Amino acid sequence: MSHRVEFVWFASVFASFITLGIGSVEDCAATASMIAMFVITLAFVRAIGLYFMDLRSAPRWVRVFFDVCVSLGIAVIVAATLIV
Repeated sequence: MSHRVEFVWFASVFASFITLGIGSVEDCAATASMIAMFVITLAFVRAIGLYFMDLRSAPRWVRVFFDVCVSLGIAVIVAATLIV
């Protein structure tokens, strides 16, 4: 296993704990904490795609398509929760 993949794995675990911590804080503004959690999720999903699904070695258009799909998915979820 390469050092980069190990780093991404540990960073993913750390990001999961940060997201858990943000979600459990009650004094924090709900909207700000929700957006922070989704930004962490976006980075988490992108890292999983690049390093564990081997999208780093895929053609550029596949990586761009993956990034656009993930970003739009997160944006739709954030917009839907802000509207409701």
